Amino acid sequence: MHAMLKTTEFPEFIRGINMHYRTPLRLAAFFGLLALLPAQDHIEPPQSAQTCASCHGPSGQESITPSIPKLAGQHQNYLEEQLEHFAAGEQGPRDNPIMSALAADLTDAERKEVSAFYATQPRSFDTTPYRADLTAGERLYRGGDQTKSVMACSSCHQPLASGYAPAAVPALAGQYAEYLIEQLRLYRDGGRSHVMMTPLAQRLSDEQIEAVAYYLQGVQPR
Repeated sequence: MHAMLKTTEFPEFIRGINMHYRTPLRLAAFFGLLALLPAQDHIEPPQSAQTCASCHGPSGQESITPSIPKLAGQHQNYLEEQLEHFAAGEQGPRDNPIMSALAADLTDAERKEVSAFYATQPRSFDTTPYRADLTAGERLYRGGDQTKSVMACSSCHQPLASGYAPAAVPALAGQYAEYLIEQLRLYRDGGRSHVMMTPLAQRLSDEQIEAVAYYLQGVQPR
């Protein structure tokens, strides 16, 4: 019996067996047996998340563009809350033409199913290319800016940006900087509202927003 194979190992494996199973009959028999083995490293989202997967990726670990957030490992209650906000459309705190339409089409049970699925997927982390403002970003995240009465981001999002599930505070570590920048600007400019985030973001400059976003993209778990 062949050992279980990861998807990434298939190309080399296929080339290796090609000489042994040269005839069409042998190849057909081999792939017939291979099809009976359980799939490895393949994430199959529930039906309710099929549309989500087309942009956020099957496991939510890698979106098609960095302006679309990773969902893998995000707190379930935060994801549920955001789907509810989107579903409220223009009357809610977070309106987006695409997401609002998709969220409104989901039942309460489907929103819970989608959120639970992505919450249980392993989080992925990225590195951040060197930028001169990364130190300033870390300083803002960990200590805030007393001159602008901006509290430390870590006081709610935790020292390693893991978020705080009981209060639906999202994890930010490893999230795309481009997405974080867009969201902070939306909070600041009125495109998204939150009782705490809106007044804080309104005190931040573009430079501070970019610095903290790129710092967070590179935060790694310890």
